Amino acid sequence: MILLLLLLLLHVPTTCKGVITTAVTQCSSASYCPATCSASSYAPISGTEHKLMGNTTGELQLQNSVVRMVNAVEKRFGPVTNNMEKGLHLSFQYLCCYNNTERKRIETVMAALRWHPVKVRFTRIVCAASMALGLADPAAQGALFGVVSMIEEALAIAGLGPRVRFRAEQAPFHVSLFNAAPLNNTHNISDVIALAQSTIAGSGSLNVEPIVVDYFEFNGKKFHAVGADHGAS
Repeated sequence: MILLLLLLLLHVPTTCKGVITTAVTQCSSASYCPATCSASSYAPISGTEHKLMGNTTGELQLQNSVVRMVNAVEKRFGPVTNNMEKGLHLSFQYLCCYNNTERKRIETVMAALRWHPVKVRFTRIVCAASMALGLADPAAQGALFGVVSMIEEALAIAGLGPRVRFRAEQAPFHVSLFNAAPLNNTHNISDVIALAQSTIAGSGSLNVEPIVVDYFEFNGKKFHAVGADHGAS
């Protein structure tokens, strides 16, 4: 349900003479992992992610687009919080409530899997809770969900299946950008999201050149796709 809401809740906004049109926008709720687990030895969340702060053409385009976007939003609406300009990443999974021993077993499962690189463009700006997100394009969504579903199935076979919810119940694949609720609370989030989207109206994407996602990190280790330079490291 969360995935469906995020994918459908925002139509592409337009601007006219610098004035933002009214967008029908409501931020979906964000449900990843619980704040606490049944035992203190279990970490509420253990993420797998691909960092987007490299020097490939696509990554540089993404980074520059986010800087321009945040600058435009702050110029119109004032300072934002949780600015992710220096920490852009794509989360593969939000693994809930595993202890250290189990995370080591998860490493072993992940190291045995074979998957192929996925090309990603971030094309649509939405909000979850009050965080502005750039959604991965539809083709990438399908390919990334295929990878994660394979991981989830392998974990289930190993007795380490999802403790709280599957990835498809959490959120579509995205890059987190900034908190879309202005600090002064005098503007609607819909206007902030509309302006953010308008900054990429020309290209239709935060990165025109696709970013090749060929690894993810978990528990301090990297797990590479087939054809990448390394295996788990």
